[in-house]
Amino acid sequence: MKKLIVFPLMAAGLFTLGSCNQTASRKATPGEIAAIPSANFDSAVAPGTDFYQYACGGWMKDNPLKPEYACFGRFDQLRETNQEQVQTLIIDVSNTPQAEGSAGAKIGLLYSMGMDSVKLQQQGWEPIKDQLDSIAQITNKDELTKVVAMLHREGMAPYFAFYISADEKNSDMNMAHVYQAGINMGDRDYYLLEDDATKKIREAYLAYITKLFTL
Repeated sequence: MKKLIVFPLMAAGLFTLGSCNQTASRKATPGEIAAIPSANFDSAVAPGTDFYQYACGGWMKDNPLKPEYACFGRFDQLRETNQEQVQTLIIDVSNTPQAEGSAGAKIGLLYSMGMDSVKLQQQGWEPIKDQLDSIAQITNKDELTKVVAMLHREGMAPYFAFYISADEKNSDMNMAHVYQAGINMGDRDYYLLEDDATKKIREAYLAYITKLFTL
């Protein structure tokens, strides 16, 4: 049974290698964009010696890893570019007179509120005082359920969250999906286990989020 699984995987891998080599060696015609830019490869390294360096060496040389990243690839670059473009649009909207009550006016107001660090410092936690009071007053599961529902209505996602995507068993239709949310460490055991290693992780995490809130 294992052989039946391994051979198709090997065939797929060989096909992928062949495709990459063909793409790297073929030059794009005028007006055409290469699917895999040859500059991303390191042709000085034989793929059989170090395939990762061969396939990614050019990209890594042209895009040295910044200290704030654990990795940096095309999707990271796409996200950064998208954020810069969105920021430019928002600033343009903020600096242009907008009709009162329009979407542009609301975007500009929200942006200016978020960028007003002096006012944010003066307000402190006052803007979320009502939510914090509601959480502090929870005494049973029924009250917890009501507060969770209230927070979801206000755009937060304690414990779980929803999104819309293709049905995993029928791609012709979209479905509502629900997934775990509201915790930042990767697994519930980090919050519950009492062994020494997990306790150290919790202590380090507490120091981390304390510093984030301080910043």
